[in-house]
Amino acid sequence: DMIATAGTICKAADMLKNMGAKTVRAVATHAVLSGQAYQRIEESALEEVIFTDSIPLKQQTHKIKTISVADMFAETIRNVYEHKSISDHSIISPYFERDYLKLSEITISKGRFYVDFY
Repeated sequence: DMIATAGTICKAADMLKNMGAKTVRAVATHAVLSGQAYQRIEESALEEVIFTDSIPLKQQTHKIKTISVADMFAETIRNVYEHKSISDHSIISPYFERDYLKLSEITISKGRFYVDFY
């Protein structure tokens, strides 16, 4: 969904690390990132946080990555123009083609953002 102040996600990441997790990553649709969110993420146990570019980042940080939703919007506009269905759309980003993620697909369906791993 979204990360605003990053308080909850950072606390969760810290708890997971304390419980023995080797790495902790988060994926969210919208980077609202208000207040001390950037600082909290930088100082947290999160290795990285991945967002869509639906909201421009206010600053750059090595822990925050973005993937583009441009292709999904282009396909939606094309489908509207061609009177085709717009209920299900998928985006696959080269960013996710990493061995540790083994991502198969990111899907936006009925307003929800799904990430499928294999």
